[in-house]
Amino acid sequence: MSILITGASGFVGSYLAEKFSKQKKKLFLISKKKRFSINKNLIKQVDINNYKELEKLFEKKIDYVIHCASLNETLTNKYKKLAYSTALKGTENLLKLSLKNNIKKFFFFSVLQVYGKEIFGNIKSKKKIKIENDYTKSHYLAEKMIEKYKKNYGLNVNIVRLAYSFSNPIDKKVYRPDLIPINFCIDAINSNEIFLNSDGNSRRDFIPLRDVFTKISKLITKNNKKDIYYNFSSGKTFKIIEIAKIVQKEASKILLKKIKIKLNLKNKLRENKFTIPSDIYSKKVKKIYIEKKLRYEIKKIILNYIYK
Repeated sequence: MSILITGASGFVGSYLAEKFSKQKKKLFLISKKKRFSINKNLIKQVDINNYKELEKLFEKKIDYVIHCASLNETLTNKYKKLAYSTALKGTENLLKLSLKNNIKKFFFFSVLQVYGKEIFGNIKSKKKIKIENDYTKSHYLAEKMIEKYKKNYGLNVNIVRLAYSFSNPIDKKVYRPDLIPINFCIDAINSNEIFLNSDGNSRRDFIPLRDVFTKISKLITKNNKKDIYYNFSSGKTFKIIEIAKIVQKEASKILLKKIKIKLNLKNKLRENKFTIPSDIYSKKVKKIYIEKKLRYEIKKIILNYIYK
């Protein structure tokens, strides 16, 4: 079995690559910028916006494509043209070559924020979309393009709408200080204070990357359901202040000092209670399960950044 992973130097792509490499899968790892190895698998610098570069790669036997390449929200705001090019031109290049080379399955990592930046209520339908910024719009447009390749050409596609995933980065070269809870851990280490740019009442759905990998592994070998969309969410939500307090507690134990939490009370947010049915967990999974996973990864993140 051979797998092509785009965005392999990114937070999600690198994690999947590291886990698949331990299963002795044949991996083709690509990224536009960074080059490093993941368990002896070298990440090659390939721009998915360049069809000819990709075409050479597809001359090798590839069974599955896992498309994780995209600009994060901060970079999307800074480089909008590149963000849309990567989402549209880059994705279509991959789709064309997947179709041409009889790829068995195509996976695309989208974002749960297509339901809204601040989600409210019970999201029962995967068609209840609320696009509020360029980050979500670029992902949503890519989704619709992928959907057309399923409808018009019968390409086996799977669209993953990923919640706020968390893990200790698999390599020090995977640097994402903008992600919760990584940013809180860094704050605690560097300044003995966790700063929130709000009152912390906003809620998010968090999911461990370990469980994301487990589900993707199953979907690779499992026959698809009719719906090509998957909510990779936990179905459980945490206030941002809750995550900060977990980091505060774990950091205090490890660093042996008092960690403060500083809030920006001028930026008061309405508590956004919501539920999004998970395509990973059953309803029986409790919030405490996700919290235990959070605590475990937070400890690893703190230790990782102490010795960085």
